[in-house]
Amino acid sequence: MQRNGVFALAVCAIVLVLGASGAAQAQCTLPYQLTNGQPADATQVMANYNALIDCINAVALPNDLRELGPFAPPTASSFTVIDSPSSITPTVTDVAKVGLLYSVPLTSNATSFPGAYRAVPVAPWTLTFRAKYPTLMGNYPSFGVWIKDSSGKMLGAIMESRSSSASLVVKRCNSNTSYSSNPYVQSISDAPNWFRVSYDGTNINFYVSWDSQNWLFIWTETNTTFLNGTLALVGIGGLTGTSSGRPGSTLGGVVTYWDIDDDPASGRLNP
Repeated sequence: MQRNGVFALAVCAIVLVLGASGAAQAQCTLPYQLTNGQPADATQVMANYNALIDCINAVALPNDLRELGPFAPPTASSFTVIDSPSSITPTVTDVAKVGLLYSVPLTSNATSFPGAYRAVPVAPWTLTFRAKYPTLMGNYPSFGVWIKDSSGKMLGAIMESRSSSASLVVKRCNSNTSYSSNPYVQSISDAPNWFRVSYDGTNINFYVSWDSQNWLFIWTETNTTFLNGTLALVGIGGLTGTSSGRPGSTLGGVVTYWDIDDDPASGRLNP
């Protein structure tokens, strides 16, 4: 009975893996070829089972099995500016089969805005990305997309925790340590996973989405409404801004998809 159970488990694993993934079917090689009606040999069955487990771990999931869209995270090396106000230093790290990890040390500072940036492309351009991040925890942990102009002013669309609620916020900052205003604030119970910002040379447009197909257009302003007209950097950012944790904690987010005109996702699908 135990041998039959092992054989059934291995057969189920084979069916699930090979039936779900063409990539796995092409790349998974079993050490033993078992035929219908053959008496089960526990050694051979377990060898095939272990080979399948190793193969599953080694083969990236196909696009249609990714949660709400394809898997194409950016590389950490593409973020050439790490903004560390008030000695709050974020890190970006490539984590295989997880995505780009953005982390910030836990701090109660709620007035500094660290981030990881890269140069903006030549206009017009559009950045679309998907991220998983925490929201509800004290005042004011945040995560989202930020633009900086050549003077250091910042404009961003972020999710921000506000004690017992979370809000979608468009935020203006005079610098990475000086808040200016929130021209848009919308309380929200289900944080979006997708962010988009587009720039046509004059207008900056922010969007969010929960499914990558339907987009909520939340804000638009010109490049001189608050910024100085010369966009320099675009990237991700967020502060921890909470004391609700032990020393050594970090907050941030994982970016699993990134598409921008001069670094298209098509070149990084299923890395």
